[in-house]
Amino acid sequence: MIKTSSELLTDRLSAAKKAHDLVSQKLWILDTETTGLLNSDQVIEIGIVDEAGNCVLDERIKPTVPISSGASAIHGITYDDVSEGLSFRSIHNFLRQKDPSIKVLIYNSAFDSRLIDQSSVAHNLPLIDLNATCVMLLYSQYIGDWDSSHSSYKWQKLPGGDHSAIGDCVASWGILRTMARYYEIQQGFEQFSA
Repeated sequence: MIKTSSELLTDRLSAAKKAHDLVSQKLWILDTETTGLLNSDQVIEIGIVDEAGNCVLDERIKPTVPISSGASAIHGITYDDVSEGLSFRSIHNFLRQKDPSIKVLIYNSAFDSRLIDQSSVAHNLPLIDLNATCVMLLYSQYIGDWDSSHSSYKWQKLPGGDHSAIGDCVASWGILRTMARYYEIQQGFEQFSA
């Protein structure tokens, strides 16, 4: 399937409108760093910022599995860095007590949600349904790099991310604001040209 330039622009504006609608709500932008990518890996750092970009949570977590050398090479976190970290149980309790009116956004939500679930299982805790919106998919639609062979937008790397949970939250917050501002500008142009 090939998209026309008109369809790409419509999709871009749709993504920008969704971002605009999201940033006007109570929300958490969440990110994690992990021991690795496997089905046995766990969360070792979690960050959350709110709709204004204020830090809600920035904590290291002591895992029950080793940190892979590959993961450590990316985020720079070693076992010594997390050996005195919080237990995942305390983070789990914090997440479960979230006000249900707060919308959760995550860059690559499928990955972070899976790792939160894996950490819950590893600690014999119930799964948490964050019902997160994926900022990466929204941003990929906004960027508009269409992949005809997969009939979807190509996933985009997080611009401005530094591979710390809180740094990646702030970067996600920034791209949401950029998309929302684009929508506001486009609405202004439409009003001006009408």
